[in-house]
Amino acid sequence: MDNAAEGLKIGFALIVFAVALTALFMLVSGSRATADIVFNYSDRTSFYNNPYRATGVNRVVNVSDVISTLYRYYNESVEVDVILNEPRSGFPTTTYIFDIGRETVVDSSGDPVSPKPSEEYLNTITLKEKNLGDFINNKLINYPDKTFTETFVEVPTDGIYLYEDDGTELTIVSGSKKVLITYTEI
Repeated sequence: MDNAAEGLKIGFALIVFAVALTALFMLVSGSRATADIVFNYSDRTSFYNNPYRATGVNRVVNVSDVISTLYRYYNESVEVDVILNEPRSGFPTTTYIFDIGRETVVDSSGDPVSPKPSEEYLNTITLKEKNLGDFINNKLINYPDKTFTETFVEVPTDGIYLYEDDGTELTIVSGSKKVLITYTEI
């Protein structure tokens, strides 16, 4: 009889422990959800325009803003496109792309090199800095009064995403994203 009473006490203690553990997990889960909501509302970046439904006015910047962004592109996951009003090959503008592995190579006069250089050329930091210096010194520094329109788009580089008509994004397979910054000369 004593063994049965002890067994009931142990069983009751296990049920109370399970209920307390369940209540603890529910409380922690609820507080985490509340904290996520509060942090989302307090984060300024959550109110930025979504690039897929952006209707806001883009920022107008000068040459020094473009140069400061160009010097950071190979340290961050950023692609910088600079569109200059230079007629070339029948096109009214010339686009210079600065992205790791996909870069417009310019010669010492600042003009794009027509035959694409080898990948070894683009993989050397010293040559990237020389290329960037040639572009800045020959295309931007000489014209300090140029103004540009700056646009941002966050582009998925891998993963699978589904976009609804209202602009919401559903992640099917998560992947990485890259920010595409475009400066268009005004």
